[in-house]
Amino acid sequence: MSDKKMIGFSLLGIIKNGAPWKKAHEVRMKELADRSGMEEFSGNGNYFEYVKEALGKIDEYKDLDIKDAISKRRLGYFEMVLGLIKEGDYVDEEFVEALKIVKEDYDIALITTNTSEFAREVLKIARCEGMFDKIVTLDSSEEDNKKLAFERALDEIGKIDLFYGSNKSGEICKEMGIKFLGYDKEFNVALHDIFITELEFEGMGEVGNDLLLCAKCNSREVYRSINGSVAGKYLCRECGYCGDNFVLGNKDGSFKDE
Repeated sequence: MSDKKMIGFSLLGIIKNGAPWKKAHEVRMKELADRSGMEEFSGNGNYFEYVKEALGKIDEYKDLDIKDAISKRRLGYFEMVLGLIKEGDYVDEEFVEALKIVKEDYDIALITTNTSEFAREVLKIARCEGMFDKIVTLDSSEEDNKKLAFERALDEIGKIDLFYGSNKSGEICKEMGIKFLGYDKEFNVALHDIFITELEFEGMGEVGNDLLLCAKCNSREVYRSINGSVAGKYLCRECGYCGDNFVLGNKDGSFKDE
């Protein structure tokens, strides 16, 4: 790797809103419940334990080693997602163009829980082949574990200066000490300016003797952009929000009395 700072991305952004994954997940979960005779997963409890139990009740999977069963199941899921991407208008062309600008000044990595084969097919569809300096994926036999993907990325890359993705990824980044910026469609075209703000600008956003607080998460980790098309906007490093929705607080981080 070069001496440039490394920014990590997921496939979110390249593919609009993650819609193909959501649709395929809904279809596959209903099918899994129907075939196993179990109730659909409610969202409570351990998702992967539910899947393992359901697979054990289906003739196609029950005699397989659990890793082979998970692999077969995940590969079928990825095939459905890929079909949806090919059929629909899901590639965000503005985001792809923004990535090209970002790459001029930074190294970029794709970090995903999808398989290498699947990720490369998506990049091919989006005409992003060869764009990423590093691609980190999981095997089909591994559970869809974002933390594992980040651990592998740190092991293979050595550093991630900033990650841009979903709020779920943000929770893991915070736990692992990785700077995080939340996906926001409105600011995709201004990605380059936002990354400069987050990686280079060190001054806290202050107004007189008051400290800016994020109205979404109450964090004091608010920075003011001094660059380009987002100049004057404020960025919360805690939750990734970028915009104007910040409020004045006291130096100790509390909100001002009304």
